[in-house]
Amino acid sequence: MSKTLVYLDTETTGNTPEDVLCQIAYGTAPFETGIMDSESIFCELYKPHKKIPPEASAVTHITNKMVADKIAFKDSPEYITVKTLLENPDTIMVAHNAKFDVGMLVKEGITPSNVICTLRLARHLDKENKIPRYNLQYLRYFLEMEIDAQAHDAKGDILVLAELFPRLKKKLIK
Repeated sequence: MSKTLVYLDTETTGNTPEDVLCQIAYGTAPFETGIMDSESIFCELYKPHKKIPPEASAVTHITNKMVADKIAFKDSPEYITVKTLLENPDTIMVAHNAKFDVGMLVKEGITPSNVICTLRLARHLDKENKIPRYNLQYLRYFLEMEIDAQAHDAKGDILVLAELFPRLKKKLIK
């Protein structure tokens, strides 16, 4: 059976150990091509068990008002779908700074089977230190990716990931 890539990003209430997810987006692609099917994209907001502080809203533009009528991720119908997909040994989750997203998923009871971190991969492939910074949006513009995507939005970030990973994979295979 062939492997499936799952480009995934979470937006959260912050970046401390106490913080939790309030948005998740993912899209799937065959490993061979890495090309994400736009029909496979899922993105949703969830109500975290704690308030979203203004510092997090300033980055993600997700407010407490936006999630007030939402349910918690773990109580959502999508929870089992995401858990089943990511814990499948034939699935490879692709995320930028994957350690962070995996940490958020583990808090929700989801442990991805296979993970590729595009942050680590980009650093590894830049043997000559030509890239000054490796955050996702910097790479987007440094590599001149023309993508209609909002930064620090889970869906926008997976759109960038879906362009970045095939480029990194191609360079890795050379």
